[in-house]
Amino acid sequence: MNELASSVTRAILTPPRYYNLRGVRKLVRRRDEYEQIFAGLIDELPLNPNCDRHAFRLSMLGAMNWTVFWFKAGGPLSVDQVGRQIALMVRGAAIDRSRKR
Repeated sequence: MNELASSVTRAILTPPRYYNLRGVRKLVRRRDEYEQIFAGLIDELPLNPNCDRHAFRLSMLGAMNWTVFWFKAGGPLSVDQVGRQIALMVRGAAIDRSRKR
């Protein structure tokens, strides 16, 4: 099984109301740790000044997290190709340093 389709990943991303209370705290803690790592990475990106970093981070997390539900091994995109597509989206939000001001 690939990492995108792992049951652990699905469990972390599925809304906690589907889990017993003891498991919820651990899942929420793991989700928050994951989000903080991602927030640090987004903070270091040279994003366009008009790009709201909070909205961008949540949008990217949502897009990446949802792949566990639509990605199919042997489908039209490989795991690497999905990663490249996400990287293209991030680059689209970056400052174009080649443009003359």
